[in-house]
Amino acid sequence: MNMLRGSIQKKVGVAFSSTHGWGAYALEPIRKDEFVLEYTGELITDEEAERRGAIYDRKSVSYLFGVNSEYVVDAARKGNKAKFANHKAKEVSNLDVRIIASNGEHRIGLFASEAIEVGAELFFDYGYTHDSAPKWSQHAKPQPEKRAYDVIDDENEWEYVVAVFGFCL
Repeated sequence: MNMLRGSIQKKVGVAFSSTHGWGAYALEPIRKDEFVLEYTGELITDEEAERRGAIYDRKSVSYLFGVNSEYVVDAARKGNKAKFANHKAKEVSNLDVRIIASNGEHRIGLFASEAIEVGAELFFDYGYTHDSAPKWSQHAKPQPEKRAYDVIDDENEWEYVVAVFGFCL
C-alpha cells in the first residue's frame, strides 16, 4: 500500500534504456489516470540540492525533484524505482506528476497520462526549461520508445545489481 490515496503502486521494473542509462518499465498494464508509483527519496533543503545537483551534473544524472520552494526530494541514495523514469517533454511522456499534500507532507505521485502497455518505458517531464536543463540532458537525442522484457523486478536481483554495478549514488 502507498501513502498516496491509499493506492497500491503498479509493478515497475528497471532495465537499460536507449534514452539514458537505466529506465523504469511497466510490468503490468496501466490504465490512463491510474496511480503508478510515488517518487521517494531524502528530503533536503534547496541549498543542499544546489550543492548535490552540481555533483550529479558532472555524473550526467539527476535524481532531484523540487516539492516546494524550500525542499527537494533527492532519490539518489534513498529513492525507489521511480528515479529511473527518464525525461520526455510533457506532450510525449506517459506519466503526469502530481504533488499531493498527505498528512501534512508533500508527496510526489506519478500517474499514467495514457494507457501504458506491459514493457513500455516510463517517462515524465522533469520540468526543465532550456535555461535550467543540465548540459548533459540537452544533447540527448530522441529515441524510439523501447520495450523491455528482460526487466529487473525481483528485489533480491535488484539488490545484487546495485551491489555489483554500483549505479545508485
